[in-house]
Amino acid sequence: MAEETEGKEVQASIIAELQTARSNLTTLGAPDRRVLVARIQNYLQEYREDILGHVPADRCMWIERLIGSLSIKAPQIASLDNEEFHSVLSEFEKLLVILEGLTSSWDGLPHTVH
Repeated sequence: MAEETEGKEVQASIIAELQTARSNLTTLGAPDRRVLVARIQNYLQEYREDILGHVPADRCMWIERLIGSLSIKAPQIASLDNEEFHSVLSEFEKLLVILEGLTSSWDGLPHTVH
């Protein structure tokens, strides 16, 4: 139970961080942006390992590809203009909220739809 609460706190923290960053884009330098992109990538990696760790790899290609793409494209993402970077942060925030909604409705293991 403590791990679940900690995970929700981390997610709430990163969502709040994304919201703050979107509000203060003009003050974010390139290093701050790179750190933020790395935090998103780390969160997704932890989600993959902690939440989806028991799911076969072939069923998690979507998140594996997202993490890999984010890793490769991180410098380019961090150097986007303010409007584009704002959009990227908004989309990642939406994704994290969706992932939270999915995992909070699970009663243990995720259900497989056939």
